[in-house]
Amino acid sequence: MGALRGLARPPKRNAVLFRVILAVGTALMPAVAWAAKATLSPRTVILPIGGLQLPVGVSGELLYTLRAGQADIDGRLAADLASAQKQATPLLAALFDRRQPCGERLAVRSGQLGARGTALAVQATVDYGRTACIAGQEMKILPRALYDVEMLLHPVVGSRSLRLQAEVLTLRRRDGQLPATIDMALRDLLGSLIGQRIGELFPAAVPADLRLQSLSFDEEEPGRLAAKLRASGSIPQAMFDQLAPRR
Repeated sequence: MGALRGLARPPKRNAVLFRVILAVGTALMPAVAWAAKATLSPRTVILPIGGLQLPVGVSGELLYTLRAGQADIDGRLAADLASAQKQATPLLAALFDRRQPCGERLAVRSGQLGARGTALAVQATVDYGRTACIAGQEMKILPRALYDVEMLLHPVVGSRSLRLQAEVLTLRRRDGQLPATIDMALRDLLGSLIGQRIGELFPAAVPADLRLQSLSFDEEEPGRLAAKLRASGSIPQAMFDQLAPRR
C-alpha cells in the first residue's frame, strides 16, 4: 500500500513542470475563435499630401467573427505606394520646401523613396541657404549650396495614432565642408518639417473600437514600394460587408 501511495502522487518537480506547460499553452491559445477569412475588396483611395493627390491601391485579408451587428476582425492590409515613388521629387518638395524672406530657404531638387527595415527611406538633393534682414536690407548668412541628404522616416504607432519620426543618417555639402552648427540646424529643420507637414496620420473616421497594431514599409522590388498595416478590433457589420462582401 505504501508503494501504491507513492505511485499515486507525481514528484513535486513534475507537478511544477505540468503547471508551467499548462500556463504556456493557455497563453498561446487565441483569444478569439475566428469564424472565417475574407478578402478585402481591392480599392483605390486618394491620399492628399502637400497639395498632391496620390492614388493608393489597398488590398488585404481579414479574419473575422460576426456577433450582434458587429464584426470582430484581425486585418492585414497592403497599400501600393508606387505612385508616391514616381512622384518622389514633387512629394518631397511639398514636405520640405521652405522660403522665409529673412531666414532659411530650402528647395528639393531631386528625391527617391524606398524602404529600409520597417522605415521609409528617403534620398534627396536639396538647395539650402540662410539670409537675415538688417535695417531693411537682406544679407546672406549662409550662401545657398547643394546638400545630399539620406534619412529614414520611422513609423511611430499607437493604438489610435500614427506618426512618422525623421532620422537623418547622412548630410553632405556638395562643394565643401559643412560646419557643425549648420549641420545640426539643417538636421533639426528637416525633422521638424516632417512633424509639421505630415503630423497625425490616423484617420479620425476610423471606428472607435478599431486599433492599429503595426505599420511597416517594404520594397520587394525596385519601384514597388508598399506599406503593410495590421489592425484589429470591432467594426459595424454593415461596414464589414462593404469592405469584404461574402459570397
